[in-house]
Amino acid sequence: MGSLLGSTLLLVPVIAALVVGAAGLVASRSADPGHAVRGRLRLSLAVFGLVLLAAWAWATAQPSLLGLPLVVGPGAAATAGVLGFALPPTRPRGDRAVRVATLLPRSAAQVMTGKERLVAGILLIALVGVLVTTGVTADGSGATAGRGFSAASATTSASASPYPGWFYGAPILVTATLLVGAVAFAIRRTVLLPAMTTDERTDAAWRAAVGRTLGSIAAAGLLLYLAGVLWAAGAAWSVLEQTGTTGLAPIAVAQSVVSQLAAVAAVVLLVAAAIRVSSVGRAVTGKPVAA
Repeated sequence: MGSLLGSTLLLVPVIAALVVGAAGLVASRSADPGHAVRGRLRLSLAVFGLVLLAAWAWATAQPSLLGLPLVVGPGAAATAGVLGFALPPTRPRGDRAVRVATLLPRSAAQVMTGKERLVAGILLIALVGVLVTTGVTADGSGATAGRGFSAASATTSASASPYPGWFYGAPILVTATLLVGAVAFAIRRTVLLPAMTTDERTDAAWRAAVGRTLGSIAAAGLLLYLAGVLWAAGAAWSVLEQTGTTGLAPIAVAQSVVSQLAAVAAVVLLVAAAIRVSSVGRAVTGKPVAA
């Protein structure tokens, strides 16, 4: 009964994401540039949700995989979500509308500002730093090599798993690298999107809104990684603290708090992105871009 109820509850967000994604895919083919961009962003958010749910379901159905699908999930979801925006054609097939736009060159800085890139860089560096720390402190051999943490005192020894060593850290680093590449590709595609207006400020504003939305999706993936890694490490240390083999209890508590804050921040970013989508490209002024 519990399994059936869990499967039924899982269907609710899956169906919701499928509906949003399908609507976004249809809208992304619209001849109206604003409608098309909003459709692409909705598709991006839907893909993020679907991949994350699929990773959770896969990890639950296959315990023998030791949670790897769920570990890779946040970064894979963010990467797929960003590509969900970047991969559709910049203009609908058969669209022969004549477009008018300024000849001033556009740059990646119009899509994602230096401050936004700095925040993303800090998150990425923090994630790498945490993974290196847990990687070098994880068990180096034995049944829990790369995914366990062991400690010993004068009278006893103990081990706890799962622990975010290289068994989990390496796939996370690979996925995070793919996410960085996907964001760079999406920024380039956003620069190349057709103009909605000849008003330079308005044109730059909606591209910046797209950049903030994609940046929020990517940052949410990194924050979920940080939350998961810190939580897993803190949980392992807390278990060993009960055996008296470590003195890491204060650090474990601090990591638990930071982990929860990171998870909340990820949710806030995704909700803000979903709200922002509805306004992207609507406040367009200046000369029409299609004739």
